[in-house]
Amino acid sequence: MAKVYSYDPQDITLQIAGVFINDGFPESEKINLEKNEDNVIPLVAVNGSVYYSENADNTHTLRVPQADRSPYLEFFRKLARNKTEFVISIVDMNDNGRNFTGSGCRVLRAPGMQALKEVGEQEVEIFIPSIR
Repeated sequence: MAKVYSYDPQDITLQIAGVFINDGFPESEKINLEKNEDNVIPLVAVNGSVYYSENADNTHTLRVPQADRSPYLEFFRKLARNKTEFVISIVDMNDNGRNFTGSGCRVLRAPGMQALKEVGEQEVEIFIPSIR
């Protein structure tokens, strides 16, 4: 019998600067964590030889989509305005889930303000110097 895996986005918790971000997510996605650079940089010589350089850049960007009227947008604005460094924790309690923590994080750009016909969404980008 095949193994069945379960996934529930509600089982992923995001904590930023000690605050659990548990609301304000639009329907499309909850979070998106990506490494900023490749792990290795290849160089192919004229004769076809390949050289690899290990990339020391272990920085990441966390994208947190929020609805325009999310109660957390002002929290993100305050972190950006005060140039606050903070800790991030992502805990995935799903089958095969992974956990991440990062310190020295900063909001890259304060969320703007929109007035649309319907509630829209904004994306908050957070720079993470190193992830564990």
